[in-house]
Amino acid sequence: MNKFFKYSLTLMVGVFGLASCSSSSDDYQKGTWDAAEGFASIYFEKASESIELDPVEATVYTAKLNRRNTENATTVKFEVTTNTDDVFTVSDAVFAAGESEADVTISFPNAEVGKPYTLSITSTDPEFVSPKYSNDITYTLTVNRVKWNDVGFYYDEDGNKVEGYAMFTDDIITGFYGVINCKYPVRIQERDDLKGYFRVINLYEDYLYNHDYDADPTHYLYIDATNPAKVYIPSLFESGMDLGSGHVLVHSIAGLRISQGRADELTDADYGTYENGKITFAKEGLLIGEVDYNDGGLYRTNGSGLTSFVINPDLDLHNADMTSDEDFTWEEVYAGIFASGKLGTKTDGVKLYKGTCINTEKECDKRFAEEYGTAYMIESPYANGYNLYFAVNERGEVTLPEDLKLQDTGTKAVGEEVYAAISAAASTFTERVVTLKIAFQTKPDEDGNFIEYGSAEEVLSYITWTAVGTGTYTYDFYAWWYSDEDAETYDPIVDPGYTISQRDDDESIYKIEDWTDGGELTFKWDKETNDCVVYESETGMMLGSYGMVYASDVAEYTGNAAYYESYPCSYDPDTKTFNFQLIYYISSQNLGVFEESFEVDWSASAASSKRLVTKKASKTTKTLKNLTSPKKVKGLTKMNKSSRFGTGKKVNIKTKKVLSSAQLVK
Repeated sequence: MNKFFKYSLTLMVGVFGLASCSSSSDDYQKGTWDAAEGFASIYFEKASESIELDPVEATVYTAKLNRRNTENATTVKFEVTTNTDDVFTVSDAVFAAGESEADVTISFPNAEVGKPYTLSITSTDPEFVSPKYSNDITYTLTVNRVKWNDVGFYYDEDGNKVEGYAMFTDDIITGFYGVINCKYPVRIQERDDLKGYFRVINLYEDYLYNHDYDADPTHYLYIDATNPAKVYIPSLFESGMDLGSGHVLVHSIAGLRISQGRADELTDADYGTYENGKITFAKEGLLIGEVDYNDGGLYRTNGSGLTSFVINPDLDLHNADMTSDEDFTWEEVYAGIFASGKLGTKTDGVKLYKGTCINTEKECDKRFAEEYGTAYMIESPYANGYNLYFAVNERGEVTLPEDLKLQDTGTKAVGEEVYAAISAAASTFTERVVTLKIAFQTKPDEDGNFIEYGSAEEVLSYITWTAVGTGTYTYDFYAWWYSDEDAETYDPIVDPGYTISQRDDDESIYKIEDWTDGGELTFKWDKETNDCVVYESETGMMLGSYGMVYASDVAEYTGNAAYYESYPCSYDPDTKTFNFQLIYYISSQNLGVFEESFEVDWSASAASSKRLVTKKASKTTKTLKNLTSPKKVKGLTKMNKSSRFGTGKKVNIKTKKVLSSAQLVK
């Protein structure tokens, strides 16, 4: 039964009862009684109750009736307004003199198993109630005689069979708080008279991130899987777990719409399924809320569709394990350069492998391909023996099996093991470039705390280049940066001897190597129009705690091609010079727009020449261009490649995502 609803009604009755005592009447003040009228002022302790009884339990229930005027002995008789199939008999309530509470015995010996029955009783007798002072004293009882049987089992770490449990995978809290998916056994029962109708007992009592749990009363999550193709949660589940904003509430979109009388709005995609001994739910088909967060409003969750209950693991289809040699074989695709945005390192010869699922049990290989696509592995990007696994579906999207949401990197920071959490949605894959967006962190402890080291793009590329010339680069940004704070003039830095290379697979893409002593300036050159596009390029320099300094042309930075009119990028064939207008920036702000150039010697012999000594141009007056007022921030240093992950920051599950009212499900 819906205990949250039940106790809410109880609270409401108490509030209304107090309100009746606070009447402003002269002859009926709080704590006093009108002897002339002498009415008992009766009220039920609970206005509404819904109970389930095992068929072997006695078919009788006791409700509590209270009175405020306790002076005389009296007997209360009730009017029956609802009595399903006339199954209920109701006793009188007998008060002895001085007693404030009496029992109302309700019997239902002929109630059938599995059928709900409802009783409603009231009193309008002026000896007990007053039209002026009494609230509605109607009492409603719903009874259902139900037998629940323990079902399900799982295998523990030693291979022992543990019965009466299902293996639960949570993607409910994950969607609200952004933590990793937890997996653990939970007690589960099935109705004896209604196969496929389950209740899970105290779902979150043993949850990893559980900070505050109220186990009294027992909390039941009901699941209606009587139609295996249309599984849903029929009633609001009040979990008993408090993560900081009151008890967590759970529902399903299908169950909510059915309770609202809006079942016609649902499609098959809104329901879960029950097959092969496993209950699953649709992506974003579940709802979550908290009692004290936005008035208990419900928001969509189960974003990855991973919430499940495995009731019979012997029937559950095998999920291929990418880390298992029994499930996958691997063949090398290429050995490329792994550039770590987090570590600021580049490692040549890092191999990408393509996996083939060799486990054909119950079409395991076919199902893996249908759900995840093709398996890939980057071999030992951070430490020997610790690989990064991911998959790519037929649409070219990066995907991840649930058990690979957090992967060990084999490295440590301040004595703590560092794990990689790959964001599939923010990662990309092409034949020659793999870009994985990774959040680095420790594993959560038993209280849900973990250390976060920040996120970065980790890139494995197999792009080959051929040197096609050398050139002289003229820097404006660094000349300005290292000039005096208030200087109106400064000397542009003219630096010869840079190699320019062309991509072997795309003759329109070029890069200036060893640009800014470690970075690479990459750009596209249209040889018909002589226009160019400068892509986001790392300078190889760090601006203190602000992070990496990047450069690109203004249109790329803003995403607005109209900026090429004011800030063009072009090649002058007469002088063999690329003219750039680059915006230099860090994550939090831009540092200004600077006119820079690169004069090229396209001769083949020039491509093998060495860097020369830096020169300075004649002193000139420069005007700083900017999109917004830049601030000259001190602390520019070369990237410290040995800094690795740093100290990180502690994260706790109590910091949940801030959700907009537009995400609220109504």
